[in-house]
Amino acid sequence: MRLLKSEILSNEKYGPGIYKMEIFAPYIVKNIKAGQFINIKCCPEGSKDPLLRRPFSVFDIEKKFNVFSILYLVKGNGTRYMSSLKNG
Repeated sequence: MRLLKSEILSNEKYGPGIYKMEIFAPYIVKNIKAGQFINIKCCPEGSKDPLLRRPFSVFDIEKKFNVFSILYLVKGNGTRYMSSLKNG
């Protein structure tokens, strides 16, 4: 397993508690297919709540731009934190 830092390009609300996050990550885009899972750290640096990374299914891949996206439902502390993240 590789630990990589990536850049959030967008994190848009799609419906009640549902978000789509687009992530710039050339290494991941080169090596992953839609439907596979990626583990994402869902807490600020230095925090351990939640302790474990959360698996998210890859929703879409734009190889030309080195971008993939995930859809997620806000259910707990981790996804609540993710929903507050901005671009960059």
